[in-house]
Parts: sequence; C-alpha cells; structure tokens
Amino acid sequence: MKNPITLQTLTIAAVIILLQNIYVTTADLRSDAQALLQFASSVPHVRKLNWNSTIPICTSWVGITCNDEGTRVIAIHLPGHGLFGPIPQNNIGKLDALRILSLRSNFLNGTLPSDILSIPSLQFLYLQNNYFSGHISTPLSPQLSILDLSFNSFSGNIPQTLTNLTRLTSLNLQFNSFTGQIPELNLTRLRLLNVSHNSLNGSIPSSLQNFPVSSFSGNSLLCGPPLSQCSFLAPHYSPNTPLSHNKHNKTLGIGVILAIGIGCLLFIILLAVFLFCFLKTKDEDSVGNRGIGRTPLDWEARVKISLGAAKGLSTIHSEGGVKFTHGNIKSSNILLSTDFSACISDLGLAPIMNFPPIKPRYIGYYAPEVIETHKFTQKSDVYSFGVLLLELLTGKSPLPSSGHDEVVDLPRWVRSVVREEWTAEVFDEELMKHPHVEEEMVQMLQIGLACVARVPDMRPSMDEVVKMIVDLRSSDSSEHRYSSEDNRSKGSNAQTP
Repeated sequence: MKNPITLQTLTIAAVIILLQNIYVTTADLRSDAQALLQFASSVPHVRKLNWNSTIPICTSWVGITCNDEGTRVIAIHLPGHGLFGPIPQNNIGKLDALRILSLRSNFLNGTLPSDILSIPSLQFLYLQNNYFSGHISTPLSPQLSILDLSFNSFSGNIPQTLTNLTRLTSLNLQFNSFTGQIPELNLTRLRLLNVSHNSLNGSIPSSLQNFPVSSFSGNSLLCGPPLSQCSFLAPHYSPNTPLSHNKHNKTLGIGVILAIGIGCLLFIILLAVFLFCFLKTKDEDSVGNRGIGRTPLDWEARVKISLGAAKGLSTIHSEGGVKFTHGNIKSSNILLSTDFSACISDLGLAPIMNFPPIKPRYIGYYAPEVIETHKFTQKSDVYSFGVLLLELLTGKSPLPSSGHDEVVDLPRWVRSVVREEWTAEVFDEELMKHPHVEEEMVQMLQIGLACVARVPDMRPSMDEVVKMIVDLRSSDSSEHRYSSEDNRSKGSNAQTP
C-alpha cells in the first residue's frame, strides 16, 4: 500500500516551488540590470545615470520602470540625456519584456541594432531627433503601436515588414533619407502617418490617400492623391505648342513687373514701420553677444526670438505668394522690442534689386545654391533662418571675426561636432547654466539642422518650422497619453517617455 502524502511532504514541495520561482524571478531581473549596465557603459552620456547594482533597479534607477510585480523592466525613458555614439548589439535587445523605449532627442548615431526593433514585447518606440543612419531591413515587433524614427538619417526603402504591424496606430518617418516607393499599408488602426521630407518617389498607395498633404510633402518625386495627379508625360517642352508657351512667358513677364512694383511699395511702407524700432536698437547682432552693457540672453528669450522671427518669415512667405522671398535673413535684420518680441526688417530688398556683391561678412547666412546661382527662393530663406537658429543656440556667429576674412561655416561646424565628437561646447556656455532645458535645446538644434539641409527640397517650409517650435514644449503630451493608456491596460506604473 502506498504511503499517504503527508502535510510535511506538501510543505516541502511548496517551499521548493516557491524557491524556484524566486530564483527565476531574481535571475530575470538580474539579467535585465546587467543588460542596462552594459548599455550605460558602452554609450557615453552627458547627464549622469545613477544606475548601480547596489540600489534597487525598479525604484531607484532613473528612467527605468518595472512591472507591478517588480520582476522585469518594461520601460526605458531617457529623452534628452546627452547620449551619443552608436548603440551596440546585445544590450537593450536582451530586455525581452520591454514595452516602451524612449531615447528621443539625443545624439545617438550609426545603425540601429536589429535586436531592438525585434523585441517581441515592444509596443512604443521613440527614437526621433537623433542621428541614426543606414537601412531598416530587420523584422519589427508585431506588438508595435507607435513607431517614431523622425529627424534621423535613415536611408533605403521604407521596410515592407511594416505591413505586418496590425496594431500600428502612429508612424512617423519624416525628415530622413528614405528612397523608393511607399509600401501599401493596409493597417486599419493607423491614425497618424508622416513620411514627409524624404526622397520617396512614385504614386501614393490607395490605402494612404486619405491622409493629409502634410503627411507626404517634401518628396518632389511623389505623386497621386492627396498630392498632384501622377503624369507619365515629360513635364518639359512640348513642340506642338510654341505659341502658347510664348504667350505664357509674356504674361509671366507682366506678372513679375507687377510683383516688383508691389514689392517696392511694401518695402517702403514696412521700412517706415521698422525705422523707429531700428533706430532704438541699432544692434548689429540680435544670440546675446557679450560686451560692455550687454546681458546674455536666457533660454526663454531665445525661444521667444526664434518663434517671433519664424512667424514673421512664415507670414512673408504665405502673404506674398510662393515666389515672394525675404532674401536677407541675418541677425542684424531681426529687431527686438524690450520684451524680446522679434520683428523682421529689410523685407524683400535683396530679391527686388540686382544681386549685391557677396561680401565675406554676410556670405555665412546664404544657402549654397544662392551663392552659386544668385537666385533667392523661399527655401533659401529657410536656410538663412536655420543659420540664425544655430547662431542663437551656439553663441557663435557665421560672420568673420574682427581682423579675419574667413567666414565661419556654422552648419558644417555644428554637424561635425554633433556627429563626430560630441561636446557640450556645441551650445552657448550661457545656456548650459540653465537646468532642465537640455531636451528643448536638442530639439531646437534639430530644427536648425533641418533648415540648413544641403538639398533645398529637404528643408521644411516656414509654416512647418513655426509648428515645430510651437510644439517644442508639448512633445511629451502624445507620448504621455499613449503611455498612460498602456499603463491602464497593463497595470504598470510606467512614466512618460
């Protein structure tokens, strides 16, 4: 006869099972901590991380969130922490319970490790405003709901594997270097799409034609609704209609003459309006130049100046028509009131008059195509405004210093610093004294670099620039909303990305 199971035997078995569970749980959390420590040691960072094996990972490590049981890491939030350089394989990718990864607004570069994109539990991925490059060919996590890779340097085709992401609600790929056609994305949950300012071509898939124009702008070879209809005919000269072509040229000539006359009148009126402000300021440089009797501008003032100047230039572009430009955006033409409200002077003078001789003192603001062709466009205005933003951020002038004729190529200098050898010197030392604005500074830097893109079609419009600056301080809102919804559904205590 078999011996009956005693209470003592059951107790021992229960204890063994409990010990096994504790061991497995501890091992999983220890593995997560080890992967994070490998990441911290291999990726340099300006802001300190208090990650240390001697303190509890789930309650003390900055930017780290665990599940309710405290057994696994489910979220990493490190926006604007000054992370720079590439991310190696086999660190973050080992966190196989990770749901949220937010590394936005840093200086990360190189190719994105394939093991991160394919984390099976990953739902929200925020990598915008970095310097990642290369192709994306790896399978993506089927759980992804939000994917934001905007403002990077990714290239190649938009991955076909996106078609498998049935849970995807938001896809942001704007301001990259993606090429080829947009894949057919029959994703019923997709509510937000932005692939603007890439190098995409071909017709927009029928499944995406209900999205607005802003989702696709900045791709000169893209066509089909909601953009202009695709045409298979050459858009250039037609040998069968020479007379109508000549008439069009005559009409265009009259239009140009009228535009010049109206522009001159507008200039005279606006010159009178700005004259009083100009006589009061007489300031050759509007970025906090340090000198006798001058106080360096704080971050709030610089943001206000940037937004005011952007709105002014946007108004000029929208009110004057697609061909109306300012042509001479520079710091000395941004006039300030006592409360740092910015207004733009010297409206339209450069395009109306013959192109003036390019003096070394001002060449630093001109777009490369203006120097080559002597022709102003709205996109060249955007470039000049981008140089102005970089001037506000770095405290460095694109003008030659006294006693030197060499022009400072400010965009090239900024790119070399942030891509090759990150240093805090990229920002004006006065700005580094203000805590808790690093992320906003990084995002403004990204806006400035987008404006000074070498290819004019890759630059945003001034309307888009205004929106990006306005959104500068509300960038957390959408991520917070999605994170909160995920927390409610998963019962986690995740923080805002």
